[in-house]
Amino acid sequence: MSSEEAAGPRSPRRDLAPQIELICQQNTIVVLEDTIKRLKSIILETEKAQNKSPSRLDSFIKTLEADKDHYKSEAQNLRKMIRNSSKSPRRLSPTSRATHCDVELLKTTRDREELKCMLEKYERHLAEIQGNVKVLTSERDKTFLLYEQAKEEIARLRREMMKSCKSPKSTTAHAILRRVETERDVAFTDLRRMTTERDSLRERLKIAQETAFNEKAHLEQRIEELECTVHNVKKSYFCTFGRKLSVTFPFPFLLCPERFFYFSMIGFLILKY
Repeated sequence: MSSEEAAGPRSPRRDLAPQIELICQQNTIVVLEDTIKRLKSIILETEKAQNKSPSRLDSFIKTLEADKDHYKSEAQNLRKMIRNSSKSPRRLSPTSRATHCDVELLKTTRDREELKCMLEKYERHLAEIQGNVKVLTSERDKTFLLYEQAKEEIARLRREMMKSCKSPKSTTAHAILRRVETERDVAFTDLRRMTTERDSLRERLKIAQETAFNEKAHLEQRIEELECTVHNVKKSYFCTFGRKLSVTFPFPFLLCPERFFYFSMIGFLILKY
């Protein structure tokens, strides 16, 4: 086989190398932009959460539901993209087939990493909601304690008023009693409101946890499928590499133990990583 024939199959590969490198850079830029956007949104949500009162936790639930819908739509788009990318073109040359495997491997790996980021963000949202529910429960307990103290104070003032009904201080005692009763009513109203909010948040948290569990299982399944796809693409790439090797180099050339070991190690590393 002449040097021109041996160099023939490698020239398209060299021509396609800049395109593959450009695709890799574009995918890296997209992943970095998505990561920066997610980090900015998480920082803003954290800063807002530190200034929010427990009575405004509904916005966290709405944000979580919006993220869930967003993840569903992205998962559907990902399914369509994988379904379209799985259709291999007819009659591809070894060089074109290897390039197609490279592009598909990059897309599948990037989609797998995005799904992992979505799953981690979803789990952080659930942890924030659970922490806010704990804060609300603690404030409810404090309000209930104040309510009990107010009841004891009212009972004590009533006993003192019964003992000193005809004393000059009865007017002051009546005023204090009315003030304490007003505070008691306000505390009781706050207690009922916070109890209602707590029950509502518990119910929503339960629904959100069930939904998150289902979404987590779905995303983990998608990640496993993508990892399997990555493995299959690497395996296909290895087969294409073997076919290119057999076309490029003659069989007597590969009979040399050192060359055979060298190309075998290259194929093993491609299949492994």
